[in-house]
Amino acid sequence: MATGALIGAIASGVGAAAAGTTILGLSVAGSALLIGVSSFALSSLQSALAPSAPDFDAGGFGDRGLTVQSRDGTASRKGIYGEVYISGSYIAQESVGDDNKFLYIVLDIADHEVQSIGEIWLDNISITDDMLDVDGFVTEGQFKDKVRITKHLGSSTQVVDDDLLSDLPNWTDDHRGQEIAYVVARYEYDNETFPTGVPNLAAWVKGKKIKDPRDGTTKWHVNPSLMLRDYLIKSEEAFVAGMNIPENRINDISVIASANICDEFVEVQDDTVAVTNVDFENNILELDGDLLRYQTGDRIVVSSSEVIPSGISETTEYYVIVYQRLEKPRIKIASSYNEALSENEVSFTSVGGGSISVTKNAEPRYAGGGIDDTAKPHHEMLTRIGSAMAGGVFRVGATWTIKAGSYTSPIKSFDESNIVHGPLRVDPKVNRDERFNVVKGLYSSPINYGQPSDHAGFPKKDNLATSQHVLNDGGRILYTDLNLYFTPRPVAAQRLSKIALNEHRQEMVAEAGFDLTAMEVTAGDVIELSIDQFGWDKKLFEVHMRERRQAEDEDGNPYYYIHLTMRETAPTLWDWDMGEEVRVDPAPNTKLPNPFKVNPPTSLAVYPEEIPTQKNDLTYQFKITWTAPNDAFVTSGGRYEVQFKKSSDTEWRPSQFVDGELTQTQQNQVQPGTNYDVRMRSVNSLGVRSPWTALTGFTVSSPSGATIQIDYGDMTSPITEFIDFGSVSNPVTSTVDYGDLV
Repeated sequence: MATGALIGAIASGVGAAAAGTTILGLSVAGSALLIGVSSFALSSLQSALAPSAPDFDAGGFGDRGLTVQSRDGTASRKGIYGEVYISGSYIAQESVGDDNKFLYIVLDIADHEVQSIGEIWLDNISITDDMLDVDGFVTEGQFKDKVRITKHLGSSTQVVDDDLLSDLPNWTDDHRGQEIAYVVARYEYDNETFPTGVPNLAAWVKGKKIKDPRDGTTKWHVNPSLMLRDYLIKSEEAFVAGMNIPENRINDISVIASANICDEFVEVQDDTVAVTNVDFENNILELDGDLLRYQTGDRIVVSSSEVIPSGISETTEYYVIVYQRLEKPRIKIASSYNEALSENEVSFTSVGGGSISVTKNAEPRYAGGGIDDTAKPHHEMLTRIGSAMAGGVFRVGATWTIKAGSYTSPIKSFDESNIVHGPLRVDPKVNRDERFNVVKGLYSSPINYGQPSDHAGFPKKDNLATSQHVLNDGGRILYTDLNLYFTPRPVAAQRLSKIALNEHRQEMVAEAGFDLTAMEVTAGDVIELSIDQFGWDKKLFEVHMRERRQAEDEDGNPYYYIHLTMRETAPTLWDWDMGEEVRVDPAPNTKLPNPFKVNPPTSLAVYPEEIPTQKNDLTYQFKITWTAPNDAFVTSGGRYEVQFKKSSDTEWRPSQFVDGELTQTQQNQVQPGTNYDVRMRSVNSLGVRSPWTALTGFTVSSPSGATIQIDYGDMTSPITEFIDFGSVSNPVTSTVDYGDLV
């Protein structure tokens, strides 16, 4: 089969008939001459289906190190579409200051201007903008005052970083990083803050601003149709090169139609999360849990058992703006989907009252985000982006058309009378070695820390054996892998996997030569085909290739005809019922304990104990008890650090350490009538310390009614001091002999 276009991973096997082909003999003698071609891939989603093992790894979808900072002078240029979790390659790494006290690291995040560099994760400890002061210093948590972070978005007018210019001897005014988004981190050496060395820095980044032909604006977006358009027209001379297709060769009518399909909302099962705090001054809702389940653009409603915060309404649907994902999930809300993408939040004027909750009820049909890598060929990048919308890109002559996965009504009907150059060839089945009836695979989502995950609910393991496709294949389960590089939502991954399976099971491929009325259709269009011999009455086919060919009739006279290659389709391929959804918990059973986040012991308590001596004296000590944190890195191989002091002292006594398996210790030789403080923290097996937990201002509570007599030894006139703690029926006297005095 001839093709005349670069297409996002054109699936093979559409064209030449395989064994078992049925032929309807309506041929006209003569040879075919290819004149012009328009073609359409089976879809980028179908192209993303791989019968072999997927090329994912721990660093990303076939791309190592995307979330781990690295030193690689040969790394390919990287761009960002949508929002991704990404680290970068070192631009610079240098120690400065007395005794090399400070370490600077400069990371290349993206090789173009980005919309924003948001939440930073240092070894999976979240740092948001409100945790940084005006100079970039971290103001709370483990890295308080020890880390300074500055972000540069990569504008074409970007100027040099002042701190790098002043502190790095080889940094000059020319080191501006224009059209390069980068992050500068300065670490102050401290063994307690960085017990395992330099932390890994990665960020949630909203990537390239792209043009939307619907309104002519250039802005950040998550729409895969707009991403495909941008990739086609990007200059070859850009740091992250594109295909350099002139804009006037892009069919923007198709782009707009596809973009609108992507922005449609699909209902999902209600996902309700309690609101634990309302920061009405900053318009932020803090949610229950330690990992955010929502994504920017999700549709929600806010409700309360009493009163919701002023400024919003329980009868109105809002849209999520993500503020913090990890440790303390926080969101803002917008009045529309576009306002959410533009980060224009709704203002609160009060905290409300009662039990407040947020419920997600819908999400965009197709929304994407991923890495644009210059090491990948164009057709692979088109496939990756197109798979996020169950569609792709194709060329008709010199014009490029984009199509999102959805049903479109047939635009024309044909029957036997329209076939002028045969034979009509029909391939009814996919070859057995290419068949599948179950889709599994990976997608990348914030609920799995930006890493590839297979817990999107496909396949549904509870009903595989009884699925109709498996039964049609004699009960044999045939898997295939679906690589959803640009899909961040688990429900979207489930929907895309179902679409891919449905498309695959529409197996029949037909081709024939039609009269010139077929010029009215093009690749991607749906037609009706009626063939009495096959019992087809307006059977639906999607055109995958249209070729204008020349042949000769029996008298040798030349004529033109239109050769169509088609695959059967049906309106139900894209149907989705939210009852099919498999609820996905954030990172279920996949999150290992974070060794860089250590919890302190809890339930700290102090009990005084009296200790008799050999001379019948009484001394006092404190027994200190606690409840261990649920952290194996502490209780198996870790320890506790304990410090003690008088409340009136400014300095703590030297630390003592207790094995992590224990839950008590003691402090000897303490005085009655004196206030004391004690504090403790956990230290895990890597040496990472938790915050302190403390008790302050406690005293010895001596035995009821005891009287202590202290004898300072032999003197001409003995001095006796009585400390009376109250009357008792049997006073206890203890003598402390301090020896001879002058």
